[in-house]
Amino acid sequence: MSKASTRRLARDTRDFKVVKTLVLIVVLFVIMWTPIFSVFVAIQLDGMAENMEVSSQALIVTLCIALCNACANPFIYGIMNTKIKNAITSCLCKKKRGILSDEARNSATVPISAISYHSHNSSNS
Repeated sequence: MSKASTRRLARDTRDFKVVKTLVLIVVLFVIMWTPIFSVFVAIQLDGMAENMEVSSQALIVTLCIALCNACANPFIYGIMNTKIKNAITSCLCKKKRGILSDEARNSATVPISAISYHSHNSSNS
């Protein structure tokens, strides 16, 4: 396999992952926002009458479901993106007192939160 075809395969794989993430985000958006839109349509069709058939509890529950979509997106990106997943794993797998794991120490980038306060102060003494 030539270098050009290897690069093309890597680019196609990256593109496929991006498309897969985008489709997942859109599908989740539709699933989580459809209930509130349905409630809004029912309210409009009901004409805001005094004896509305749509309860306030239904409105509150569907609104909460829709708003949870904003909370779900960071988790989806974290699951679908390898770089984000590795950064989160290295931050969560720190040893005692802020000492990084071997994997995090050997990586090219170190998150600022991973640098311990203790090691910073000892170098200034």
